[in-house]
Amino acid sequence: MRYSPESGKYPPQMVERHIFRKEQKFARECLGFDFYDLLIADLKDWSSIKAWVSGTSYDSGDLVNYYGLIIESKVAANTNDPCEDTGGAYWMLAQKFNTACYETLWADYMRDYLSFSIMAASIDHTTYPVSAKGAQEWAQEGGGSGSKSASYQVFVGRKNKLLNDAAEVLENMKGWVLREHADTESECDFSEVLFVQQCYGVCEAPRQSRKFFFRAKPGTAKGGYPVYAGGSKGATAAGYQQVNVIGSATFTIGAKKLLEHIVCEGASGTVEIGTTLGGSEIVDGAIVGGTPASFSVFQYFTSSTIIYLTGTFTAKLYII
Repeated sequence: MRYSPESGKYPPQMVERHIFRKEQKFARECLGFDFYDLLIADLKDWSSIKAWVSGTSYDSGDLVNYYGLIIESKVAANTNDPCEDTGGAYWMLAQKFNTACYETLWADYMRDYLSFSIMAASIDHTTYPVSAKGAQEWAQEGGGSGSKSASYQVFVGRKNKLLNDAAEVLENMKGWVLREHADTESECDFSEVLFVQQCYGVCEAPRQSRKFFFRAKPGTAKGGYPVYAGGSKGATAAGYQQVNVIGSATFTIGAKKLLEHIVCEGASGTVEIGTTLGGSEIVDGAIVGGTPASFSVFQYFTSSTIIYLTGTFTAKLYII
């Protein structure tokens, strides 16, 4: 809740139920459990940290639990209330990991990605609670609160904004991990990361300082960048396939390929993409107001698979 754009008054119990599931999905589809286990093993031990007590004097470096946040004292003889330390002169958030590279991965990328993704999952159940009268949209009007008929279009637009922001953070994270992985001067070891091993398995050139190149493929442009189907030049090894969907369409993805993400464009409407006819196992979303909707997938296919698309839109499938 702290790192999402939602209100601090959002009910915590509606968030907690989604955290483990979303984190496991992120580990399974993006990080890989081998690297995820490395992160878990590198966590700082906070088991003996006690709650902050008003009036207690804390030394520099002391850690306390402040209403669920683990914070560290920046000064000696610290008796200041963290809530009143708006300038951050006395307290700071404690580091979560022992290894600096993992701490950067968490603080700059993973934390925001997970918070956005988890909140996007949570708002379905809080915005549209189901009662004897069916699904309703909770809202506050004036000084009171109540419910009104659900505005699905507004809700989907808000949720897609969270998912699009999460996808942007994820792309930035991947770029940073790949740069560190390819840098001979970096102390970060990301060789166990799943998308480094599978998604970017074509990266076979020697590690170079602040540079990385992908194995040349037909259609690559000068500088080692692949030319996409649309003729543009990109900075990743992924190309995209475009599928025009009017009612329904199919697309066959090859074996040992990773469907990274999907961008759908068109008029407002439902987007359903799955591995069964009419199914939505991969994407169950919507385009609102004609604004392109980006869906992070990160699904690896060990064998050739037919993908079914249902709706009226143009889909760009980014495949590695």
